[in-house]
Parts: sequence; structure tokens; C-alpha cells
Amino acid sequence: MNLLIGEEILPTKITASTTKICRIRNANALKIQTLDVNGKELKTWAFKQDEREKMAKMLNTIANSKESEVIYLDIMMPVDIIQVRNRQRFL
Repeated sequence: MNLLIGEEILPTKITASTTKICRIRNANALKIQTLDVNGKELKTWAFKQDEREKMAKMLNTIANSKESEVIYLDIMMPVDIIQVRNRQRFL
């Protein structure tokens, strides 16, 4: 997945590296959002464009946490491959 989005932002390990469902969303801003099983927002973290390393560390921490209420991890960031696909869909 990191190869597709063009940077090392998602946690990686040889074994399963997360107990959360990670969803990548195309967005101009850098954000991480946690949601429960019903899609209710639990918490949101926002990052400046030059804080991608900080975002990656936070993603790793959240993805590997034992917090059972968090089911979904939405990762919002600019992703070229998603932008192109969305443009083609609406043309």
C-alpha cells in the first residue's frame, strides 16, 4: 500500500501489523480519524504538510493499540492514484 500511495506512511511488518481496518481517503489535509463499529467519529488528529513522519508514527501507535472501541482508522492525505481514478469516474 505504501508503494501505491507513494510514501512510507502506513505501518509495515512481516506479520499482521494492525488490528484496525485502515481506509485511505484522498484529501488535501493530513489527518487521522478513528471511528467505532457504527462509523461514529472517536478522535481526529491533524498534521501540517511537513509532519508526515509524525503522522506515520501516530498511525503506527493507533493501529497497534489494544483499544477495542476503535475499529476503523481513516487516513486522509493527498494520494495521486485516487485523484486520477476519481477524475476518470466523473468524466
